[in-house]
Amino acid sequence: MSYLKRQCLATCCILAFAIVCGLWLGEHQAGPLPVRDLLVAVAIAAAAAGTLWRVGRAMAVIAALGLVLIFGTAWAIGAREARHAFNACVQDGEQVRVALANYHAMHGRYPATLAELAAPVPGTLRLPPHMLHYLSHSSGYKLSFADWLVQHEANESHPFEASK
Repeated sequence: MSYLKRQCLATCCILAFAIVCGLWLGEHQAGPLPVRDLLVAVAIAAAAAGTLWRVGRAMAVIAALGLVLIFGTAWAIGAREARHAFNACVQDGEQVRVALANYHAMHGRYPATLAELAAPVPGTLRLPPHMLHYLSHSSGYKLSFADWLVQHEANESHPFEASK
């Protein structure tokens, strides 16, 4: 395989990584100022530029800028998905509690996972982990979801309560 083909293949791998990484980081934001995510974008751009530097400096810079743009677009899509998932949890979280109560009444236990429920589960993201977290135990369950600012928690005897 020629040098140019290897570099193009490496750049395509970096491109795929940038898309997946941008989407995942957008869906799982750590705060209002995404410093971690910006550092990842810079690292991806540097990897692309380093890969193509010997092919041509202009091509390396254009590829790096293009990958930052692609990463940013994937991140924005992920952030939008996270907002929709969070809002769905706020709006439909109590329906999950009702479905869990119905499941418990029919089976005498809570399900091991939310996938066992017949009801739709809010908070689904494109890449795991999903927004709504469920943990069952011998005497009940715990449901929770959060963004960088507020945590919502509920269990078998208490509806969702928000806390910072």
